[in-house]
Amino acid sequence: MKKLLTAEFRHETDRFCPEPADMAAYKLRCFVDGAGFVRTFRNIKNEPGAFIDFFGERDDIELIPVLGMEAMPSGPVTEDVYEYARTRILNALREVKPDGVLLALHGAMVAEGGHDDAEGDLIADVRGIVGNKIPIVVTLDLHANVTPKMAAMADALVIYENYPHTDMYETGLVGAQIMDGALSGRVWPTIGYHRIPYLLPMFPTELPEIKEFEDLCKEYEAKDGVLCCRLAHGFFPSDIEEMGMSVVAVTDNDPAYAQKIADTIGDLIWEKRTQLVRHFPTLDEALAMIDEPHTEKGPLVIADASDNPGGGGLCDTTHLLRSILEKGITGVAFAFIRDPESVRKCVSAGAGADVDLMLGGMSDPAFSGGPLPVRAHVISLHEGFYWNQDEMNQYARSRLGLTAVVEIAGNKVLVTSNRPQPFDAEVFRSVGIMPERQKALVVKSAVHYRNSYRKFARKLVEVNLPGYVVPVADGLTFRNWKNK
Repeated sequence: MKKLLTAEFRHETDRFCPEPADMAAYKLRCFVDGAGFVRTFRNIKNEPGAFIDFFGERDDIELIPVLGMEAMPSGPVTEDVYEYARTRILNALREVKPDGVLLALHGAMVAEGGHDDAEGDLIADVRGIVGNKIPIVVTLDLHANVTPKMAAMADALVIYENYPHTDMYETGLVGAQIMDGALSGRVWPTIGYHRIPYLLPMFPTELPEIKEFEDLCKEYEAKDGVLCCRLAHGFFPSDIEEMGMSVVAVTDNDPAYAQKIADTIGDLIWEKRTQLVRHFPTLDEALAMIDEPHTEKGPLVIADASDNPGGGGLCDTTHLLRSILEKGITGVAFAFIRDPESVRKCVSAGAGADVDLMLGGMSDPAFSGGPLPVRAHVISLHEGFYWNQDEMNQYARSRLGLTAVVEIAGNKVLVTSNRPQPFDAEVFRSVGIMPERQKALVVKSAVHYRNSYRKFARKLVEVNLPGYVVPVADGLTFRNWKNK
């Protein structure tokens, strides 16, 4: 029987965000040891769930999970967290002496203690223990900043294809299939890697400007001898030297072919990079769409891309809500403002009460817009959890924390204690709001919301406002990026 060691250790690091990813942040979202790995991820449509489905019931494979750790995107991972996860994984490798290593990482993790390329450092440490004859297969987020060290130390890097990330489970299956081939001796994965020093805006893969290159990767992936061919968009808020786009091709024991594929696609993207731009309406233009004449059914959905917790936003910016109130707009449901103190005041007042709040704006006023003074009617109070129902991370639990639904001048606002990304419309349904029946919705998201909300929205629109995770790199001051 072959022994396969697996672990999940994920974080998308936004160096512009002032909150670190400490142990409390991991325990709030996902923190399980090996014994809890299968119980936590079985039937969840993500990479660990795929690993379990593919290998968990095999008679010829012993799947040995070490840990599952993920925190919401934020500032760098603290050194104690990184060393905890690293030590657990490396000690397990020494003890188990596995025949293969299958890791679910992100690719844009920065950790304190000098780990700008945190995943590259971790994979290198793993390689140092297992040697060159044991396959290391790693799944990565589409927003990975794939570095030369990652590509050199792993045998296969398998990246999401979709943004929104509706293919997390499928990506896990591809990684599992490559590992299965390597363990059986049918294939030996080899990597071709091409870095593109371009800071791509947050770009939905359905848009034609980027879809051209995604489709080209799929064409190569369908060819004989190609195990995987993927495009990483990169994540510029990480601000590391080697961030940016990249192409990774994985072939069966043909590194020259893999490199040729990666270079061909990478060179084409560089030549056409000027088409990879995005334009956003102004805040006034977006809000004017709420009451514009229309014949389509369903609400207008406005995404506050710059306060997206899925990239490091703190969910406390007040720019949008302030403007809605100043313009006298009504009929908007808002998910959400993270403000634990305001939640406590609502709980103290009780459902049905009116309460004066200084809502949101707790972080730097230059980014957040500052606190918003409001008179709020407390509609209801909730424990604040729900299970995602649409394709992205399906059946995974989201934790809003203690939540108050309040009405402010004819608009419903979810005020929460935590900050999971509200990319699934179940966030509204879980507190008794039917999103399909609202005039307009505001969500703190950049792109992930599209998959769920497009099913009933009359129009989707994203705005670029001040925040910690702006959707374009223009105007940001980078300390570490090398544009070469």
